[in-house]
Amino acid sequence: MNSKELIYRFKEETERMVSIIEKKNNDYASNTDAFSNFKFCSDFAGCSVEQVFSVFLAVKFARLKELLNGKEAKNESIDDTLIDLANYCILYKIYRDETTKKD
Repeated sequence: MNSKELIYRFKEETERMVSIIEKKNNDYASNTDAFSNFKFCSDFAGCSVEQVFSVFLAVKFARLKELLNGKEAKNESIDDTLIDLANYCILYKIYRDETTKKD
């Protein structure tokens, strides 16, 4: 794969990521606060939103470990899990940007 092909594939994957975020944000978050689901989990568990993101990432890494060790996926594939990990990282980055901007 050359650099041009890499960039093309990267753009394809990021478009897929955006599509998934649009769907999941619609299903999980309120219309007025894109991070309402993470904040709810934070309140429910009595921890910070940052800790919620860390737990969500850890769960995805645990799932990835199982799949890479040969467990057969019945719902989400390795590719789905990798996309979710990337999306959680970007969401966490955006959340940090938004919360530090207010300080």
